[in-house]
Formats: sequence, C-alpha cells, structure tokens
Amino acid sequence: MKRFTDTDLNVLAAPAIAVILINIFFLMLSSFPATAQQRTVIIDGREVPVATAPTEFITITDKYGNTVEIASEEDLDGDGVPNWLEIGGYYYNAITGLQPCDPAVDNPCYVTDYTQWSTDG
Repeated sequence: MKRFTDTDLNVLAAPAIAVILINIFFLMLSSFPATAQQRTVIIDGREVPVATAPTEFITITDKYGNTVEIASEEDLDGDGVPNWLEIGGYYYNAITGLQPCDPAVDNPCYVTDYTQWSTDG
C-alpha cells in the first residue's frame, strides 16, 4: 500500500480546489441580475423596468426622480391583464392564455398603459 506524502496531497488537491473556486465564481456571477441589459419602457413620462416574470413589486421612477412601487400581479386598471404583462408586453394564445413577449422580437406584442383600461383596445 502506497503512503501519501504532503507533496502528493498538494498535487492532488490543487486542481480540485481550482475547479471548486471557478464554480463558486460562476455561481456568484450568475446570481446577479442583468441590470445593465434590462429593457425599460416609458409610460406617461415614467421609466419602467420590464419584468419577464411576475415579481412582488415593480418600481417606477417618474421624470422628476420620484419612485413608487406597484404590485406586479395586481391589475390596476381592471382589464384582466396583470401590471407586469402590460408594462413588459404580452400576447394572447387561445391555449395558454396571456403570455409575456418582447415588442422588439414578437409580433403581435401588446404594451399597454397599466393605469388605463382603454389602452388595451
């Protein structure tokens, strides 16, 4: 039976430690939101970040720098479309219902004012 020395253990441990550190680095990197690439829309002079999935709140900043939080799943204008879909864009599928979309890519894709029922057509 071979006996391991300290140098043998160091040679074996170094690559394993490097792999673990690289995995931790990429795990931490992927956990940060991509805020620099986040799409925004302007609604009534307010810049609104677009959600691609429902979150608890959407933070809206108006042209004066004031911020307000609205519930993303709430339907402020009572039209049946949640706020996060109206802000981010949506289309209707007869089988799956309302689905999120990107107006730059998907057609049709409806982006409507979450405060006014009349903007939904």
